[in-house]
Amino acid sequence: MNQHEPHLDPRDAHIVDQLVHAGWDPTKVTPGSSQDADALRALTRIGTLLDRYPTSAPDDALIDATLLSVERADADRSERMTLTDAPIARSRWRIPDFISVAACLLLLVGVALPIANRVRSTSSQTLCANGFRELGSAFAAYSHDSKGNLPMAAGLGSMLNAGPSGDLPTSMPADNAQAIRVLADKGYCRPGCLHCAGARQLSFRVPLHATHVRITTLVLSPLAADANPILLSPKVGIKSASPNHGGEGQNVLFSDGAVMWKQLPFISVGPEGRLDNMWTLRGVSGGEGVDFKGVKFDQYEVFLGQ
Repeated sequence: MNQHEPHLDPRDAHIVDQLVHAGWDPTKVTPGSSQDADALRALTRIGTLLDRYPTSAPDDALIDATLLSVERADADRSERMTLTDAPIARSRWRIPDFISVAACLLLLVGVALPIANRVRSTSSQTLCANGFRELGSAFAAYSHDSKGNLPMAAGLGSMLNAGPSGDLPTSMPADNAQAIRVLADKGYCRPGCLHCAGARQLSFRVPLHATHVRITTLVLSPLAADANPILLSPKVGIKSASPNHGGEGQNVLFSDGAVMWKQLPFISVGPEGRLDNMWTLRGVSGGEGVDFKGVKFDQYEVFLGQ
């Protein structure tokens, strides 16, 4: 408190407190000393003067203004305490926004398309492999009912009577699908198992030796695979994979019923493990091709025709 500011003497403060508690009725206050009695009389005189001081009646306009201020203060306090939803801001699309969205879409397409293509390719390979397993069971069942013989020997005429030099008859057919169809005709498998995924062509083993017509004498040797690309299009290279799976590789069915996925069309044959291209025949000069004229072959030669 400022030292120049007037204040009540502490000796008189308790008399004021007693007057307040007594409702400003001096008759209800008992002074404890002469000094208290003097202070009580002085405070009584001051109160009498205040009561007698002339005052005018309060102005109605002042009362109304005061009440209006109070109402405004209450309204402001209530508004501050009320929770309301924030208004939704409506922004305008700008060219950079469209560019950002387009870039995100391009990135999404660039990532999603390869994944989708890969999933589709894997699904096609799996479906094809399942068909080959069914075909392998059909080969085994037919061989069991036919004293070990395979249907691929049917309709090949006198090719098994080739001379000791191993020369193939020039009229030997490469189309082996007619012979394999007996598996579906006699109920050993569904017709769809003779095609990759029920639609695309397959290639089947063409018997080039007497040991090729019995399943027991084919030791881990291919019986069928996806379509031969060279017979479909002679312009492709001899190392080309089957077009059934986009040139990525081919499923191969072996004589023991196993199905393998191979990216290249080479098979290890014979006791020396020689690599043999299952799409072609090894000629007299050692070159690979599909021309049967002048071809010499051994019992390990593998050729899968349509």
